[in-house]
Amino acid sequence: MSQVVLMLEDNADRLTRFSRVLREAWPQLTLHHWRDAAEMIRECPPYLSDCVLICLDHDLDPIPTPDCFSRDAGDGLQVAKFLAAAKPTCPILIHSSNGDGARRMLGEFELACCQACTILPLGEDWIEIYWRRNVTSLLTGT
Repeated sequence: MSQVVLMLEDNADRLTRFSRVLREAWPQLTLHHWRDAAEMIRECPPYLSDCVLICLDHDLDPIPTPDCFSRDAGDGLQVAKFLAAAKPTCPILIHSSNGDGARRMLGEFELACCQACTILPLGEDWIEIYWRRNVTSLLTGT
């Protein structure tokens, strides 16, 4: 299996930008993403042994359903609690404008002694500049 990056992200534009940055800078990595917390919790365990980075958002928009309603997509804290219990060995980068939610997620990882940090999504090019810089540091250890 190839080295993977796991991501919880519900915004299609941001996901396209994350994917582009990863492809350009680290073409050898495979991105697996989810927009639903419960689905990520259910589906990500087989990838954890090959995971080099986990990126998590906190707030997730409801998911539209065919009957014109929507269902709750959960939030990043649910995934953080699950992952903290699984004790992944790769770094975790939390990208959320919800400061309180991001701090709670970070706290889960700190209690589990997992390497985690946060980045605020500020500015129009935060993914291309700040997120990329943080990912580079986490992947290279510099």
